[in-house]
Amino acid sequence: MKTVFSNQELFHIYASGTQSHGRSANGNVYFEGGVLYSYGKHFPIAMEYGDKYLFTCDSYSVTTSKHVSQARSALRHRDCIELPALRVVQELIWIKKRAKQGGKYYKQDLPKQAAAYCKGMAREIQNAQDKLKRARSEWMKKYWQGQIELHEFAARFVWQDIAGRKSDPIAGAIKQDKKERKARLIEAIEIDLDQFTRGAKFAKAREYALEIAKMRRNLLRNEHDRKDLEYIAIRVRAACESRISDLRRKRVAINANNREFFTKAMQSNLEAAYNNAELAIERYINPIYAVACAEVKRFQDMTRKEKEARFHAREIHAIGGRDIICRVHKESVETSGGARVPLEHAIRLFKFAEHCRNDGKGYEGGLKIGAYNLNKIEPSGNVTIGCHYITWDAIADCAARYMPELLQKELA
Repeated sequence: MKTVFSNQELFHIYASGTQSHGRSANGNVYFEGGVLYSYGKHFPIAMEYGDKYLFTCDSYSVTTSKHVSQARSALRHRDCIELPALRVVQELIWIKKRAKQGGKYYKQDLPKQAAAYCKGMAREIQNAQDKLKRARSEWMKKYWQGQIELHEFAARFVWQDIAGRKSDPIAGAIKQDKKERKARLIEAIEIDLDQFTRGAKFAKAREYALEIAKMRRNLLRNEHDRKDLEYIAIRVRAACESRISDLRRKRVAINANNREFFTKAMQSNLEAAYNNAELAIERYINPIYAVACAEVKRFQDMTRKEKEARFHAREIHAIGGRDIICRVHKESVETSGGARVPLEHAIRLFKFAEHCRNDGKGYEGGLKIGAYNLNKIEPSGNVTIGCHYITWDAIADCAARYMPELLQKELA
């Protein structure tokens, strides 16, 4: 029996119902046990259900959408029921079969899993109803009304046909969903009220303030960073913002999903608790944060000339813009763009650029300078390395400031 077909033929073989299994030549589409899959068992396209076919109305990717379209065309003469989340429906049908075989666990699990599916459909219906209210064009109104009807039908089919229940699945799912959301909200409120006490927030804010002060002291003592005041201010500002965010982090968010469960007492208790975090921030974190922000702004407001002077004095770590300048620190050369290369490599680059400048010939190649590739040296001595474009004037200025002996050799 032939079991390998072209993609197009495979869908017709499946629709004919004459074979139990088969696959496409590339293996992207296959069917077995009455179920047609696209790329794997995570995405069933269609499945046999008695004398009918259950068909997915979901999408996954461009090629899977193409498979779905081809399968729909091949099954157009069959009685098909379109359902969202067909993978879940497939699992429910499997549970139903096990329950019929006498599995006690499966008999108990089937209504629970069906209720969970109906709850998901109820959420989709509520979402579609909200979209329908805001829809302006007739086309969009028709689309969202169709989505409401689709999910209502899916919930009824699963609850009544698969789970064998007779009650209204949507009303029950909405009621259960409301009950669970209210329970989650009350739990979250209790956690927030417990965490946002005055004592807890003040102790945490004091601990954070000490951590930030210690970090600043360590940076000032660090041999590499101690003079880079802008970098230290940026680090302190970022640390303050992170700690402020952490102190304000809460589990309860008042929104359209839970507003109906809020009482005035709940809201006033939460507002009082959240205010404790603001008081703790104001007392311990904001003074440090304000100083750091002012320091960063002071550096940002400097003129280009002032920034260059501060850069050479190692009080700022970088200067914005494409005009790159360089400085030497110990055994490294640092650029105003934030890059760093070994001093030995930088001297080699200086000599190479000087050679190109003297000969009036450029260079293009992949010479390694530190961790970066040298892209180009122009006949004028200007260098392109990585994302940096460094003029000969900037290179010569760095040499004059930090290594005058190199220029003396050039002049000699």
